[in-house]
Amino acid sequence: MTIVTQNWFERYGFKANPFTLRAVPDEWIVGFDDIIEKSSEVINACSSLVIYGPIGSGKTTILRKISSLSEKGHYHTLYLNSSLIKSKEELIDEFINTIGRPNVFEQLRGLTPKKVGLMEYFRYKIEKNKICILLDEAQDIDDKEMLRFIRTFLDSIPTSSIIIASLQRLDLLPIFIDSLRDRIVNEIELRPLKKEEAFLMIKTRIENVGGRGIDPFETKALEEIFEYSKLNPRTILVLCERVCEYAVNKGKKTIDSNLVNEFLKSKPLVIKPSVVREHVTVVRQEEKKARETPSFLSNLSPTESKFILELVHGPRSSIEIQEALQSKHGTIAKIAQRLMLRGKDKKLMIKKGIKFPLIKASKTRPVIYELSPEIKKLFAKE
Repeated sequence: MTIVTQNWFERYGFKANPFTLRAVPDEWIVGFDDIIEKSSEVINACSSLVIYGPIGSGKTTILRKISSLSEKGHYHTLYLNSSLIKSKEELIDEFINTIGRPNVFEQLRGLTPKKVGLMEYFRYKIEKNKICILLDEAQDIDDKEMLRFIRTFLDSIPTSSIIIASLQRLDLLPIFIDSLRDRIVNEIELRPLKKEEAFLMIKTRIENVGGRGIDPFETKALEEIFEYSKLNPRTILVLCERVCEYAVNKGKKTIDSNLVNEFLKSKPLVIKPSVVREHVTVVRQEEKKARETPSFLSNLSPTESKFILELVHGPRSSIEIQEALQSKHGTIAKIAQRLMLRGKDKKLMIKKGIKFPLIKASKTRPVIYELSPEIKKLFAKE
């Protein structure tokens, strides 16, 4: 990656990349007002909701928005990423960390999970406050005990609610039978953005980094991007970023429809992150080979697969991986250990059919990750 590409947004007078996939301020989020309103109703009613739709349709963005509104709505949220939590023990730890560990005074009074029991402890800590579980990547759950624990929590805490984000409806996920599926009262299937919403999303993002309107895009250029992306929010943002980089490297200040079409023909596009149990998602004829992704990827969680895909085109620093996966440093380190077949999750990975390390890490700071030689060979064969 050249310096021009790294700083392309500065060439347009932007303070930052307006098309980032990382967590963004609330004012950048467009097109989900009706779902946010429905979520507020669910929380106030201590009820339940499933939001489902394809990759890149905005599920995680919606959960983040709900979490950010918690202070204004006088409720607390507990965000759980199912692709990162792999056991009931890890899940309980997340609950305790979020709801709060006992302070010194509570320890002296014996108000600890071990002394009074988990649910009694949670009831004491939560009191009459509303709390909403935000369960993301629900399709990645493979431990029924985790779901039973969540169900017990919902039954035990009368002020609790749950909002689940998933690629599919829960009735298509067998693991939810006899756990949470019969507790779901509301479902929303995410639709593609409307064209006017897509324009507003781009305009809002550009103006929030110091730009004006939809500049440097012409209207027809964005319409080409919308048509190609089928109005999927993530695909739109990735395309806008890549087209801007392409335009800067071409020395173009204005992006018209001809330039967009030129980019699409010359730069096959892989939308990352895009692996979910089946294949790498690809969107050009020239990338037909990528549809036959090495089989080991199908056994990984989406987040683990995203990590691998970030390294396909070369080494990445821990900071770059952290930004790409929108995760904390500790989470990235934990996933890396798993992919290197180290630590307590080694047996879990071996059960998934992973017989050798998928990545390797440097001893420098920041850590530089790259694919292991064996994985590079597998991708090369494809």
